[in-house]
Amino acid sequence: MLHLSPSVRPSLWPAGRLAGLASLTCLLVVAAWPAGRPASSTIPEIILYVNDTVVSPGDQEYFLSVYLTNVLQSVAGVEITISAGVSGLIRLPDSVRVETTIVCCNPVDTTIDTLHVTPLDLTGSVLAPWDFVQARALSPYTFRLAAVADFPGGSTPAPIPTGGPHLLFRMLLEREATPEILDTLQDRRVPWQIARGATSFSDPTGKSIGLQDSLYCVDPPGCDTMETVFYYDTTINIFVDGAVTFGPNCIRGDANGSGSVTTADIIVIVNYVFKAGPIPGCDGDAADVDCSGTVTAADIVYMVNYVYKSGPAPCSG
Repeated sequence: MLHLSPSVRPSLWPAGRLAGLASLTCLLVVAAWPAGRPASSTIPEIILYVNDTVVSPGDQEYFLSVYLTNVLQSVAGVEITISAGVSGLIRLPDSVRVETTIVCCNPVDTTIDTLHVTPLDLTGSVLAPWDFVQARALSPYTFRLAAVADFPGGSTPAPIPTGGPHLLFRMLLEREATPEILDTLQDRRVPWQIARGATSFSDPTGKSIGLQDSLYCVDPPGCDTMETVFYYDTTINIFVDGAVTFGPNCIRGDANGSGSVTTADIIVIVNYVFKAGPIPGCDGDAADVDCSGTVTAADIVYMVNYVYKSGPAPCSG
């Protein structure tokens, strides 16, 4: 896309960020729900949502943004798992294998593990200053992020303050299907769903936000043995799924989206270049008929030659 495509692929964090990786049970301390909290709440504490995104079928890479609103308390630890609802159309990029030393728990257990780390964009994210942030591709269609604000030996950055929406991260995706295959589909929407059982948040004290406990009868009907089970209250933590939707295929020169290239398209480009008119179709790509990366007077000359003088057709890039 002419105006939004990133010019630089996001890079991985330095290897030092991986030191001391532990499982979630070590990163986010799960504690009992604070005494006195009601069994349910009419006001959500966490709202996590995947932003709906419309993309061009001709582009190879896309970003999917994830946002957080925390209403009542700050957040110092997160684990988020997101999966595609449809396979074969868009996927996570190939993972990078990283060998790292993992130090975990008490007593300390040090092991060597090979992680599959996926690129992530933290530009403008509230997670960018945190001591530990890591994204992993569990499969081509399942993404997991774990992050802790104040990791042992780190710089003690601040947790996420109340308010929002806060940008957490932008997930890099790659088109898997060809534009020709996408053009045959009636449903061009690829859902990305938050895994409710594998997504959690903790406050600066290490307590899990939204975690409730209840007694469970192990041996009914007498129930001589009761066990405590934990669950997340869906009225406290609200998750909103999103999707990537492939827009219509972009035709170079069809600046007004009519489906053909005519004099009317030249007028649209003239108005855009010289009169600050509306952006032509496909976020401007349709008017970039010479594939220079920008829309200029040269594209107008190109279009005039094509429409009136049998000049070369608009580029296909």
